[in-house]
Amino acid sequence: MTETSFKLLNGLEDVTRHAVADLLYFVSAGDLPRCKGVVKKWSLQVNASTCCDYDGRTAAHVAAASGSFSVLEWLLEEEHVDVNPVDRLMRTPLEDATRQGHKAVIKLLVKHGGQMTGQDGRLAAPLPGHLPSDDHDADWEIDPRNIQLQELVGSGEFGEVHRALWHGSTVAVKVLRVSDAMALGDFRTELDILQKVHHPHTVQFLGAVTLSRPFMIVTEFLAGGSLADLIERTQKDDSQFPGIMRGLEIAIDCARGMTYLHSQSLRGQKMVVHRDLKPGNVLLGAVHYDTVDPGLARKRAAFMGLAKIADFGLSKTLVNSPGPKGPVAPLAGMTKDDAIGLSKHGAEGYVISQTFNLTGETGSYRYMAPEVFKHETYNHKVDVYAFAMICYELFEGRCPYDDLHPVQAAYFAATEGLRPTWGKTNRFGKKVPDVLKQIVESCWEGNYNKRPEFGQLSKQMDEIWIMGKDRESKKRKTSSSVFDATSDLTAVTKDCLTYLTSKGEENFLQKTWERQPAVFKASKGRKGLFGQLFSCQKIMSLLEDPDLDFDFGRDLVAARYKSGKRETLSQEQPATKKEASRLFSKEGCTLQFHQPQRHSDALWRLVAALEAQLGCLVGINAYCTPAGTQGLAPHHDDVEIFVCQTEGTKKWQIYAPHNQYNLPPTSSRDFKSNEIGAPLMEVTLEVGDVLYMPRGTVHQAQSQAGDSTHLTVSTYQAWSNGHMAKCFLEQALTAVDCSPYPLPLALRQGLPPQLLWDLAPPAPARGGGGPTAATATKQLSQGLRQLADSLEAKPDLLSNAAASSSMVLDFFRWRAPPHSSQLPDQGRPPSAEASVFSRGRECFHVLVRNAPADQPCCDELDGTEEPCCGTEREHDHSSSAAGDKIVVVLTNLFNNIEQHMVGPTMPSGESLSDLEESLSEAEEEAAEGEDSDEAPELVDMAEADLIEAIKANGKKRKLSSTNGAAAGKKAKALRAGLTSPEGILDDAPEEESEDVEADSDAEDDEPAPEMAMPIKFQAAIMQMLLESSKDSPVCVADLKMPEGEDPVQFAMFFWQQGYICTS
Repeated sequence: MTETSFKLLNGLEDVTRHAVADLLYFVSAGDLPRCKGVVKKWSLQVNASTCCDYDGRTAAHVAAASGSFSVLEWLLEEEHVDVNPVDRLMRTPLEDATRQGHKAVIKLLVKHGGQMTGQDGRLAAPLPGHLPSDDHDADWEIDPRNIQLQELVGSGEFGEVHRALWHGSTVAVKVLRVSDAMALGDFRTELDILQKVHHPHTVQFLGAVTLSRPFMIVTEFLAGGSLADLIERTQKDDSQFPGIMRGLEIAIDCARGMTYLHSQSLRGQKMVVHRDLKPGNVLLGAVHYDTVDPGLARKRAAFMGLAKIADFGLSKTLVNSPGPKGPVAPLAGMTKDDAIGLSKHGAEGYVISQTFNLTGETGSYRYMAPEVFKHETYNHKVDVYAFAMICYELFEGRCPYDDLHPVQAAYFAATEGLRPTWGKTNRFGKKVPDVLKQIVESCWEGNYNKRPEFGQLSKQMDEIWIMGKDRESKKRKTSSSVFDATSDLTAVTKDCLTYLTSKGEENFLQKTWERQPAVFKASKGRKGLFGQLFSCQKIMSLLEDPDLDFDFGRDLVAARYKSGKRETLSQEQPATKKEASRLFSKEGCTLQFHQPQRHSDALWRLVAALEAQLGCLVGINAYCTPAGTQGLAPHHDDVEIFVCQTEGTKKWQIYAPHNQYNLPPTSSRDFKSNEIGAPLMEVTLEVGDVLYMPRGTVHQAQSQAGDSTHLTVSTYQAWSNGHMAKCFLEQALTAVDCSPYPLPLALRQGLPPQLLWDLAPPAPARGGGGPTAATATKQLSQGLRQLADSLEAKPDLLSNAAASSSMVLDFFRWRAPPHSSQLPDQGRPPSAEASVFSRGRECFHVLVRNAPADQPCCDELDGTEEPCCGTEREHDHSSSAAGDKIVVVLTNLFNNIEQHMVGPTMPSGESLSDLEESLSEAEEEAAEGEDSDEAPELVDMAEADLIEAIKANGKKRKLSSTNGAAAGKKAKALRAGLTSPEGILDDAPEEESEDVEADSDAEDDEPAPEMAMPIKFQAAIMQMLLESSKDSPVCVADLKMPEGEDPVQFAMFFWQQGYICTS
């Protein structure tokens, strides 16, 4: 079944959460066999206190409200559930059954001891004939003084939608700003319907303000925005397209919600016809993941989760008649010329009968059923037609009738039977299955009697989804079976250096690292693993995958070394299998594939393990070379390189550093053969062999009898003592008098006057460099010696400066996230008696910095105003004065492996300068001897600059895969779902209203930002993230909390973020 994300009581694991959501859906549908199937499949404890929904409504509540007699009987007599559970509104199942008028269900509940809650909140037996009042407003009335309106997330013709706080929880509040009859009517309609609907796929109503102005409706806050927002993002960025399978999941969610609305489960009504179903009125919740293979989650990081139907202001409740017949309005007699004219002048000149007015916005015409446009009698099947248009948009990737004005689209659809057309592939090059096309086409039938019911659609789409998931699962098992059966991957994770070099880490670092090249012959295990890591065939398979897009230049480079000169033949264009094959087989080019760890779980694990072991960024390039050819000219790189042979054989010639310049900080130009001398070493690598080369090692290689593939695992770019000195000086140069690392006076003194004239060529006539040059040299030497003496006397000066340096920030910004297999399970939510430990101490970096003036001391550093510390509301969240200390937590847990090391200035391996130099021959000549591949560095890092850098870091991070427990909790908008009445606040991105055009400058894929907290929480943060481990956990009750702060609440907040585990 489709995976659903449901806000349940804290304590449910992800699989249980999805199972409960499915159970409640089948309970509401009265489907007893499928209810039993869910319970059996997931070993679900139906009588557990956590088996409930957002409002604490159990399966018994849902069965009672929907009149599912057989299901309720099974729950009470076979599953032995509590007959009197109390939900958030202090209601029991008997009260729900009584309100809905289900007499048989009432008798069943009374038979088993069903009771109601009295005014004092205690259970009491029902009085004979007792029925609650029809007026439910008092039950839902909210005191507006308890609502704290925050940022505006949308606005429309009649009102605004705000993100707000209500009793410490984040909610959405619709505020009515006008009071004309139409606006009040829509408000009353929506309020009446929201009070009655309760389903996993309809927006959750929480209450309303009706006794004072302005009138408000309060609902749950869905952090994913609307489906229209997601579709708009795909128009700007193809990578945002959720894919056909995920689009199908959203469609199933919508169909389930509409099945409920069209059902007879609402008291006193036969059904609810939405009449304005469109992407803007489908809201998306938090991300939910594949529970079978959490590793797949990294490919779904940008997708939103559970879809819910919203905005019932224009809905209509029907009892016995199929629908009203409206008066003839000007649109009813509209001609083709009128429609064309209207598209030019707008719809304002035409008045549609209020009975049939869907929105008053031209956007809804694309989803308007023909019978509505023609003002004919209609029924609930108008929603099925609109659903068809939504599905077309989800699957095809384009707006229906995108070449027509909305009014033209509605006119031609109603009068000439026009329907959207399917392409051979959709806009993203994916083929839409014929079976899905047939379902969509049945939904947009001109005769509404021929359109299917939503219940039928839900079942059909469920079956298609299950078949698709089975194929995905088989495909994943086939592609990963080799790695799953290879224990060597565990060795890679445990000690990557030892695995690659066949030496202990300490032995290799002391005797070989940065000293000399070395060859490590294949072990049996390494030969088996390397033979499966990467190959020419793998590159071709990736290039023909319709779900992936590659470009020459960014992802793939084709180059050859011929007649003493290197040539780059690939041009900047989409990389296809056909073109790559031609360049490889006919032109004799080496194919250089950048960062294959983005598409290989095994390489991902290798990179993540080596980055954690070295504490430095690691990149990989794959090189496929035709038999008997050479791809690159002799050169040296500015990185430490491990060459891993994965296919065929290749002969390497190793030379001494050019001009005996060891460990150069930059890459070289291409050398000519007469510049490099005789080789120091010649070796032919076979599958499983590893060649290590320090920075500056000149080398070249030729494939032998067959095609060859090797990987270059590269690291330590711009990671030397000199670079650290640069970072330290940057910190010292921006220091103030209270800085912990002041610059010595000799280095703060000014340069001698006229120094530039003495240094500038040609030398002054008086000879030498001039007296000022000698003075400046002496002062600089003295200053550097004093600085060195300070560092030796106070080693903490360097560590404090390095902790917030650009080197550290870059590392956490760009490093790979840990693979799901490298993370421990989070366990149950923490309690006072529980012990907790860090998800991975190497995954966190904690900074203590000065908060800039007017910066809230415990904000997420993303520009929002909401505190995030997860502690009591009383402590001061107001703006801080300059110099106040804050604790900043950096982590790579949620970086995106698909963007690892592919930024425009990221360090990338053996010869990424080839890419820069290949742009033109002129650039190649001009760039000789220069390096263009260094990691981005943040210079002049003042306190405020650090905060801005962290903001930038947060905006660039994306979610990666975590293990099963964390996978259901983390997402781009993950923290939006973390609320607590005790004050744990979320930092959800703003939810845009469907009535507002999205800001073109907004971040389309902004993940959760870094975390900042007041300095008083430093000790507890250090305990949990940096000092604890699985073998050495810390008890929650023993956390070093400030006086008056709740350690359980604090630990819960970090557990919800995915930072800690319980043992």
